[in-house]
Amino acid sequence: MSRAEIINVEYAQGDMPETFVYSNGSKDKFFRILFRCFLIKTEDKKILVDAGCESMPGWKMYDFIGPIKALKKMNLSPNDITDVIITHAHGDHIECVKYFKNSNIYIQRDEYENGKDNFTDDMNVILFDDEYRLCDAVRVVKIASHSVGSCVVEVVSGDDKYVIAGDEFYIRETINNLKECMKNKDFVPADEREKKRVEFIRHYSDWKIVLSHCD
Repeated sequence: MSRAEIINVEYAQGDMPETFVYSNGSKDKFFRILFRCFLIKTEDKKILVDAGCESMPGWKMYDFIGPIKALKKMNLSPNDITDVIITHAHGDHIECVKYFKNSNIYIQRDEYENGKDNFTDDMNVILFDDEYRLCDAVRVVKIASHSVGSCVVEVVSGDDKYVIAGDEFYIRETINNLKECMKNKDFVPADEREKKRVEFIRHYSDWKIVLSHCD
């Protein structure tokens, strides 16, 4: 049975405006969030989920070291990373992909159009449509809730099942609130994004959901 280990690679914290989380949120209120990538270790791979960023213009950041220094603290360099999965092409998830020129880079085909300026011709970029299996333990799946081709990463290790959710949810409170709404038989999702989030929660009801910006 396949074994995989997920390791948190935290490289900063920051203040996210409440408007990013709630449609009626206040621009003057903030959530403290994490900035991190995830390292998946299998028997023969070191897979990085998202490449992280070097800057976040307009954001107040704390304890910023960047993903490359965070990996260095783990005695790893970009050359040690066999594969990089980009869940979506927003700057804080893709900016530092430029450092991983010796890795296989996986990104959903539609999402690639939004992030192609981050890649150079000498990088091994692998595009996929609906899903891509890197190995027995790791599969990337298009969700397209957060952006046109945003993806999640399924990791199965023995009897344990994890889904790294990218930015499909920023904070766990959003998941818990939606679960409460779903208990009401008359509940109807407010829009297409909420509909996809409901589908996500139902599909991954027995998986551990791992968030990029929240423990």
